Amino acid sequence: MKETSKSVPEDAVALRRGIVGAWMVLVLGTLALFAPVGEFAFVNYDDNVFVYENPHVLAGFTADSVRWAFTSADIDYWRPLCWLSHMLDVELFGLNAGGHHLMSVLIHALAAGMLFSFLRQMTGRLGGSFMVAALFAWHPLHVESVAWIAERKDVLCGLFWFAALYFYARYARTGGAGNYAGLLIAFVAGLMSKPMIITLPFQLLLLDLWPLRRVRLERGDPWRRLLLEKLPLFVLVLAACAMTYLAQHQVGTVASTDSLTIGRRLLNVPEAYLTYLWKMVFPISLAVFYPLNVAVNWTGSGLGLLAVTGGSWFALSRLRTSPFVFVGWCWFVGTLVPVVGLVQVGAQRAADRYTYIALVGLFMVAVWGIGGMIRDTGRRRLLAGVVLAVCLVRTHFQIDHWRDGRTLFRHALSVTGDSHLALYNLARLHLTDGEFVEAADLLRRAERLLPNSPELLLNLGTALHEGRISADEAERCYRDAALLDPDNPAPINNLANLLSETGRAEAALPLYLEAQRRAPRYFRAFFNQAGLLMDLKRLAEAEVAYRKALELEPKDLKTRTGLIDVVNQLGRVPEAAALAEETARLHPDNFEANYNAAALAEAVGRAGAALGFYERALQINPGFPPAIEAVARLRGARRPL
Repeated sequence: MKETSKSVPEDAVALRRGIVGAWMVLVLGTLALFAPVGEFAFVNYDDNVFVYENPHVLAGFTADSVRWAFTSADIDYWRPLCWLSHMLDVELFGLNAGGHHLMSVLIHALAAGMLFSFLRQMTGRLGGSFMVAALFAWHPLHVESVAWIAERKDVLCGLFWFAALYFYARYARTGGAGNYAGLLIAFVAGLMSKPMIITLPFQLLLLDLWPLRRVRLERGDPWRRLLLEKLPLFVLVLAACAMTYLAQHQVGTVASTDSLTIGRRLLNVPEAYLTYLWKMVFPISLAVFYPLNVAVNWTGSGLGLLAVTGGSWFALSRLRTSPFVFVGWCWFVGTLVPVVGLVQVGAQRAADRYTYIALVGLFMVAVWGIGGMIRDTGRRRLLAGVVLAVCLVRTHFQIDHWRDGRTLFRHALSVTGDSHLALYNLARLHLTDGEFVEAADLLRRAERLLPNSPELLLNLGTALHEGRISADEAERCYRDAALLDPDNPAPINNLANLLSETGRAEAALPLYLEAQRRAPRYFRAFFNQAGLLMDLKRLAEAEVAYRKALELEPKDLKTRTGLIDVVNQLGRVPEAAALAEETARLHPDNFEANYNAAALAEAVGRAGAALGFYERALQINPGFPPAIEAVARLRGARRPL
């Protein structure tokens, strides 16, 4: 008899095709939805701290930068994998913000695919798993985590979070040291991305109840075994909690009980839960920052308490008949515990990004609950299509608010009204672009909300000063900022500049010395002091200040030009000529550097060098008459008789 090959059952082939198709729709759909961010810019809210002004990240993969990534927690908390991902972006894209954005989108798309794989592995449900993953990928509340480069930690942690759940599902079904090792590795990687993953071991206990059904409520022994099984994870959780709290307390992001009492924090908790529940169902009026209310919102807290207690009672009442309700509700409530306000970090009362993992629990409740109520497949698919279509449309419009900083903060102000953070960050953009009147108006509004912020006062003083709006008010801002932040040299330096410009030069000089005392390596204080001493014709002192500034910024063109001028006025022309030639070599494409080098070289009789510098200057500025005349003169002088 001839042997016949065994064929794969048709239902298995169909299942495999369904899984692959779901993955492709999730990943490709997410990439297409978020594709516009490839044209977006950085925003001036944490993107500067984490990427485009961070010298360690900008260095890319070097021994020092990698060492810093694994040893530093001086910005907020320990998260080396997040830093390494930003460094990879710099290596691949430089400071092209679009590349950084698209990397976050790719990670988010992969996280959605991994969530789908975990749910299908754990529940065996293809359609329900896809719906939950699609809601996760395309819900408007998750735009913040994806479109904000500084929130790379969210999408990266989410990817490892779902990978850990996937390996746990495999381990629970089939056992195996490899699956448990995968769980541990993914969990550690998640901790190295963002410590919010600390709730994962508790999630695993919930999943043991449903859908894994590894334990029954009446039995005690399996719970002890399951707890021991997760003991390594709980040890890692304790270590991560300690490290995170110490790091954030050290950098000052944890609010003290003096500024925000325990009672006030407890009142904020139910209001925050209510906010997330409401915005999950009605994802409108979303903003990058929701300011913490100064007064207690009794209505919000009361309704929130009613929602949390009512939801918890309902979940408990369905524990035996519909355990997915209990598991999903506890997933939502428990995952938010680290960020719901019991330990207040920052000045926000809520944040869209905090829902990135938490909403998955409610999505599970909704999808499995509606699936149980609506038996007709066609009606379920129609409802699912409508819900996803609404999410896609809302998310499309929400993404556009992240186009750049101005768009982002103008939208935030339109949603939340005046908040000091939105006003301040929008003002900084106006200040950078030289729009001083607009910046001053925004900063004055911000100061009314946050009157004792030294950074805000410094920027307000700068807008008033540089915009020639009010010297007296600018002086007040600088002095207040200097008192509030005694270690910062900038307010003192700026105040000295203001006094110098308003005819009080002698009063300005001691302030430059004070700025230097506060920060001995603060370049601006030495440079500005040198310029003022030049104006006062105190040339010897000006030379000392310029040389100190040059030690701090050896290539700075303005410092070199000032020093050359001082040395020349002091009569040391050959020394000035040598400095000028060195400066021209350091700045070969600068017209002023080459022209000064040429003039001084000619003054000390170095005609050949002078001709070369003049010709270089003319290459940069071909129509400059004095340089043209000098070249003609020197060439004529070199012609043989």
